[in-house]
Amino acid sequence: MDTHRTFLCEKLEKFSDEIKIPEIDKNVKTNLKKAASYAEELECVHQLFEVLLFNLEQINDFCTMYYGDDVLRKKDGKGASLIEINALLINVISAGKALVDGMERFIKTEIGKQRFVEFKKAYISKKYDDIFSYRFLYSLRNYAQHGYLPVSRTFDGKFCFDLWQIKETQHIGFSQSMKDSMESVIQEISEKFNDEPRIAFTYTLDSYTLAVVELYYSFLKEIEADSGEQHDRVQMILKENPELILHEPKELEGAVVFDYDDEMRNLHLLITGEGLKNRFVELKKQAKEKLLFYKRNHLEEFDKNRG
Repeated sequence: MDTHRTFLCEKLEKFSDEIKIPEIDKNVKTNLKKAASYAEELECVHQLFEVLLFNLEQINDFCTMYYGDDVLRKKDGKGASLIEINALLINVISAGKALVDGMERFIKTEIGKQRFVEFKKAYISKKYDDIFSYRFLYSLRNYAQHGYLPVSRTFDGKFCFDLWQIKETQHIGFSQSMKDSMESVIQEISEKFNDEPRIAFTYTLDSYTLAVVELYYSFLKEIEADSGEQHDRVQMILKENPELILHEPKELEGAVVFDYDDEMRNLHLLITGEGLKNRFVELKKQAKEKLLFYKRNHLEEFDKNRG
């Protein structure tokens, strides 16, 4: 994450003449520790978002997916294998689950439990209740973690999610809402189409991806004011205590000393970079660009196949 660094002073012996460890007021130390935790946890959530994007890019680099659920490898134009598609999907839904868990942890620990309850109800639980694709693949992550492959193939080679097979798998405890959802979809497909209950692979993955990226963007909007306040608080502390900012050695220039463990001889530094406010602007800009990209891609493919 690299927003908070701890150094053994012995490792900094070559800088011993340059580093002056200042006296740190107790309240100042407490507030800077909070700022270090906030910045570190926020960067962790962002990195989980990057992991999700990486896994989505792995799919895009590996194959071309069509809404008719043909999936062709880009290297040779041949159909992808069941193992390849399951491996790629499991990586995506595992990354998506980790990202949502990270957002929940951040708001609970860095903002407050009440805000966490409110955010979860307004965004995460609502997304779970409203978007079947999100609820379905969220549940299939647990399914895959227990050693089952979620993606199947039809007799004509198209990829899908076979609801009968998934629902009847032994040793998997789906939530009641998930069981009800699958039963409802099975019944609808049977009544309307008189067909086997299979769900489209490509559309479901696109819909899930859009839902997770929307959650991340909502998360950033939720904490925007808090991040601004955290930034302003640190800047005020540094304005009143400029001696906490290291100017030498060059390798540590701009870092802020917020703690020193005399017994362990550990020096704790807050790496501020351009400041939390500027960093937050970067994160939100990237998230908005990705959200628009996946929303446009999802709608374009849906309209193309509907036509």
